[in-house]
Amino acid sequence: MDAVENSDLIRAAFVYYNVSYTTLTSHSNNLVLYHQVGRPPKFNKEEELCLEQATLALQGYFLFFFMTFLTFFNKKNWGAALTINEFINLAKQYASSVNKRLTPDEIIGNKLIELPPKLKQHPYLQEFYGTECIYRSIRAIFDRYLGWFSGKTSDLNVDSPKIRAENLIQLGGGTKQVFEKAQLALKEEKYQWALELIEALTLFNEDLNLAELNEFHSLILEKLASLEISANGRNWYLTKSLEVKGLIQIKPSEKQTIETVFKSSIKNYLKFLSVNFNYQKAKEQNLLIFFHFNDTNEKYTIKIRNSVVDMQDDWNDKMLPNLIIEIKTENIW
Repeated sequence: MDAVENSDLIRAAFVYYNVSYTTLTSHSNNLVLYHQVGRPPKFNKEEELCLEQATLALQGYFLFFFMTFLTFFNKKNWGAALTINEFINLAKQYASSVNKRLTPDEIIGNKLIELPPKLKQHPYLQEFYGTECIYRSIRAIFDRYLGWFSGKTSDLNVDSPKIRAENLIQLGGGTKQVFEKAQLALKEEKYQWALELIEALTLFNEDLNLAELNEFHSLILEKLASLEISANGRNWYLTKSLEVKGLIQIKPSEKQTIETVFKSSIKNYLKFLSVNFNYQKAKEQNLLIFFHFNDTNEKYTIKIRNSVVDMQDDWNDKMLPNLIIEIKTENIW
C-alpha cells in the first residue's frame, strides 16, 4: 500500500506485488477517506461494535460502513442517518440468490441484486472512490463463502486462455473475421464484447497487424474507462490502455524499490524465499542452512526439503546444517 500511497498505479501494485485488486481498492478507499474526512480509517471501540454487526450484514462494503457509521454518530452533521436494515436487506437479497444456486454471472447478468432506494440515492454511498460497484462485490462475496467453483460444470476444468482464444477465433471464422466483429461491436457500443474479442486476438493474432490490434485494444479500454464512475476502475482501464500502447511499463518506481528495501526486515526477506524459490533447480536436494546476522544477533534456519523452502526463527543446535552463513552487517541487505 506504500506504493499506492506514493502515487504508483494500482495496476502496477497488483501485477508486481501480487496483491488482490479488491484489497488494493479497499485500502485506496481508506486513503481517500483519510483526506476527505480528515481522520484515519480506524474505528473507536464504540464504533467497532457497530462495525461487527454491519460486517455480518454484508461483507465487502467497507466504504459504505464507514460513511454509515459517521452518520450514526453524527460526527459532523452528515444529515439523515442510515440504519443497518438497509444493509441487511441487501445481504438477504444476496443470500436468497445464492440459495437458489445462481452463479455470480447469473446474479449480475440478470441484475437480481440492487441497492435499496435509500442507499442508492444517498450522497455518501455513491460509487466514486472505487468501492467496487455492487456487481463486483457480489463476485468477491461469492468467492469468499463458496469458493472459486460457480457450480457450472464447464468451470471444473477450464481450458487455458490461449486454447479458449483459439477456439473462439475458429468459431468466428478466423482472426480477420473476429477483428471485423470486434470493430462492429465498437460501432454498436458493445464495448465489453469488443474487449473480449480483442483479448482473444492478442493471444492468437495470426495474420493481423499487431500495431493496429493494439491501437484498437487501447481505444476499447478508453471507451470503457469513459463509462466507469469508480476512480479505481477508471484507473485500471486507462493504465492498461497506456500499457498496450507501450507508453508505460508496469514495474515499481525507483523510489518505491528503495523504500521497500529499507523498510523490510531480514526476517521478511528470508520469508520471501518460500514463494520465490526456484524449485525446478532444486530437484530432489534436501539442505539445511543456518543464517547468522552478527550485528543484530539474529539467527534463522532455511530448510529445503522436497523442493519446498521452510524458514524458521533461530537454530536447532541438535541439527547438523549443510551450510552456515555468517553475515557481519545488515546493511548489505
